[in-house]
Amino acid sequence: MSEETAAPTCPDEEVAGVQGEAAESSESSELETRTAREALGQHDPAWLRGIRRRKAAWAEAPLINAPAALGLLARAVLTQGPDFVYSPMRGTPCYNLPIGEIAPFEQPVSISDPSPKRITGCLVGTALMLADHPVAASVPDFAASGVTAFAEALTGLALALLSQAQQEQDNGATWGQAYQAAVQTVRKEGAARYPGEPIPVLGWEVPSNDAAA
Repeated sequence: MSEETAAPTCPDEEVAGVQGEAAESSESSELETRTAREALGQHDPAWLRGIRRRKAAWAEAPLINAPAALGLLARAVLTQGPDFVYSPMRGTPCYNLPIGEIAPFEQPVSISDPSPKRITGCLVGTALMLADHPVAASVPDFAASGVTAFAEALTGLALALLSQAQQEQDNGATWGQAYQAAVQTVRKEGAARYPGEPIPVLGWEVPSNDAAA
């Protein structure tokens, strides 16, 4: 008796079978991921829920545009003066609040005393705390974050000029120099890169306490 020979499998059928198994595996993985995320969402800590509520409030307010952002930056400069240096050592971390006001970190933060970081938050953090906008109340939630953490509350040009100011400050510039760098960003990128956005019409000079008086 001759043994029955299995019919040869078509290569296309083999490919289809492999693709089908891969699709089933992908669907299963997506389901597991979705389930895990839902389970995690049900156990979000209170602080995370608080951040989400505050961010939701941002969406109900107008975006902070470039004229407003540059005005806030000027007011922030005046809190310490244009010659103030927040980062004497280039590239060191900055914080949006004075170090004494920051909630405990997972890793201890050691700041020498005296230090500019004990006197004030960084330039951008100080500016946003002065805003008549829901974002001001959220600054403590992002104490160690860069300005991009607040991007959802800012127009494109506002984000660009604040980012430039923060970069200059973190590299050791005075607050007056950081403000001037933000002004240069507006000059170079304003109308060309962000058409349709309002452009600041403030004076281009560095803010000074004498002028404010």
